[in-house]
Amino acid sequence: MLRTRDHLALPAPQYTLRAWPLYTLGFILLFLNFFVANLLPYRLEALGLSQAQIGGIFFAYLAGIPGSALAGALVRWLGEVRAFRLAFGVVTLGLLLQLPDQPLWILIGFVAMMAGIFTAQAIAGGASGRGGSGVSGTYVAAFYLGGTVAGLVYPPFIGQSPLWGLEVALGVSLLAVFLAGRGLR
Repeated sequence: MLRTRDHLALPAPQYTLRAWPLYTLGFILLFLNFFVANLLPYRLEALGLSQAQIGGIFFAYLAGIPGSALAGALVRWLGEVRAFRLAFGVVTLGLLLQLPDQPLWILIGFVAMMAGIFTAQAIAGGASGRGGSGVSGTYVAAFYLGGTVAGLVYPPFIGQSPLWGLEVALGVSLLAVFLAGRGLR
């Protein structure tokens, strides 16, 4: 029989704005994911892909599985900041590979981007957990806020040169690389 406690005593959440770089990293992670993924179908349709082919592109999210699984080993090997920067190097490479209007390169780039984002999310999520429930909760809120903002800002990029959206994504990606040294150990 399982033993139960009368109550679970947890420390009170500690909230701090000193962790703003970590919160910003969380925001960036889902922002990039949704911003690029929301623009991608329009670009691929303009390149002549069918709805079924476009839907198949999103199997790229499966690349996040090994990315997440490798995060702990990367942190042990390189340290948290360098592992995160390596993951975002992969994200940046994935964005650069999506620049040409070639569906195969777009697919390879999107797969690389997803692998890097999921690896970085595992690393940053672990860092937020060490800050306690207040920091972790704020990190999660910032993460989902990033996805919400991406959903609000991508529509003006539809029908424009795909380079504009990718340039925004590359700028945000480089910001994440810079903030890693301030938001992680």
